[in-house]
Amino acid sequence: MSGSIWGSDIWGTWWIWDGRLTSMLLQFFLLVGVISLRSALEDSDAAAKACAVLSIVGFY
Repeated sequence: MSGSIWGSDIWGTWWIWDGRLTSMLLQFFLLVGVISLRSALEDSDAAAKACAVLSIVGFY
């Protein structure tokens, strides 16, 4: 995710759609989604199952 910080000098732009940067961005969004889902559900068993399903779907 820090590629956009120093990428401005090298690429001439803040973001390029490089495969590595894009996959890290998607993984970051998946992590934020899992954390948000876990904290949004009150039932801990249901939250664990939902996070597990989201993680498996995000892995593929």
